[in-house]
Amino acid sequence: MPIYPALVCFLTAVFAALPSFTALAQTALPTIQVGGRRTSPSVHSHAAPPGSAARTHSALPAPRVSPVVAAVSRPPSASGPKPPPITASSEKFFTGKEVNALPFARPGDALEIVPGLVVTQHSGEGKANQYFLRGFNLDHGTDLALYLDGMPLNMRTHGHAQGYADSNFLIPELLSYVLARKGPYDAQDGDFSSAGSIYMQYKDTIDKGFFQLTGGSFGYARALAAAPYRDFAGGSAYGAVEAQYYNGPWERGDNMRRLNSVLRWSRGTQDDGASVTFMGYA
Repeated sequence: MPIYPALVCFLTAVFAALPSFTALAQTALPTIQVGGRRTSPSVHSHAAPPGSAARTHSALPAPRVSPVVAAVSRPPSASGPKPPPITASSEKFFTGKEVNALPFARPGDALEIVPGLVVTQHSGEGKANQYFLRGFNLDHGTDLALYLDGMPLNMRTHGHAQGYADSNFLIPELLSYVLARKGPYDAQDGDFSSAGSIYMQYKDTIDKGFFQLTGGSFGYARALAAAPYRDFAGGSAYGAVEAQYYNGPWERGDNMRRLNSVLRWSRGTQDDGASVTFMGYA
């Protein structure tokens, strides 16, 4: 059969079947009106007329929302951290609770909550992490600007690498939020932000004190204690002390010993208040 008559027969069959396809589509996907109140007098009322039994529609039962979905869909608590205006898809905001939901061995590992960021270590423990963002090697922070409470962590001059950013003194459990920007889109980030920037913020207050111990393979041990001080010098304060030991999977162990402490006093809010933080790290 020549191709053109066959094509004509095929198109004729398709157009002939269109009414049945349209009817099927209207049956499977009925028109749904979404929006304001209907004012047309022809709208059918579901109220039962006087003297008759009420009728109910049982074809589509009401959807049931699971408690988990309902909890996720609620707006954040008024006392929680408020995200700033997010103006780009590459800008992400994470609460401290979300950061600590991920396991980590080194403090810098907690920053891996940022999509596309890899934080690792080479040449032994105790120095600044090696950062990779979107597959690019950023050395020890040369192209990744890090801030804690507005304080820049990148060192302008360092014998190992310009922009050397050591985040090993970070205590992830004290984080209020993390704001990450990927790409050189914001002029306020300035130097060392060619690939991105990360802003970390410590909590101004903690609800209650806690103590935790962590142990793992290769001689890993970590202890952390924190205690709040209410109504201290016209504000609120808390202190935290951390100790960690790690030998590593080497024949000649790292014998890394780390001590860390934070004392923070705050009054007011982030928008209208003040905070003073003392930190010690070795």
